[in-house]
Amino acid sequence: MMNMARQQMDERMLWIRGTIFHHGFICALCVLLANMLVHGFYGHWAPEFHENLLMIGLLTFVVSAEMIVRGVYLIDPFQQRVLLGTLGAAGLILLVLNLWHIFAQQMPLLEGGGLSQTGANFLLGLLYTAIPVLQLVFRRIHALRDAAEEAEED
Repeated sequence: MMNMARQQMDERMLWIRGTIFHHGFICALCVLLANMLVHGFYGHWAPEFHENLLMIGLLTFVVSAEMIVRGVYLIDPFQQRVLLGTLGAAGLILLVLNLWHIFAQQMPLLEGGGLSQTGANFLLGLLYTAIPVLQLVFRRIHALRDAAEEAEED
């Protein structure tokens, strides 16, 4: 299945994806350095497990967002629907559950000078929900641009 998608990509798209993964690697190094500096000078900014999840979520968002903006996210529409649907569903579940914790159970977003477990899960939900929303926005922008180009040709 991956070979089919790779065959449908031209050299320019593969080069763009490689550049994006390079940016993602540099971003990962910067995030790890920032995390190390915060730990050294301040301590934990979220529960330990959630720090790692948030760093992974941030890197997933950054790489996915750049791929969406540059139009090389996934070529196969079925793969896009499955991946974006899964990310969106997971993000919405996290958002709804944590909004309920925040408003109904009065659980704080911040505690002890850093994010609480609820706050970390809420941010993770925002990151994962933002990816499919960004894809929908850019798909709509491209559709409007294509319609405008067709109208100009007529």
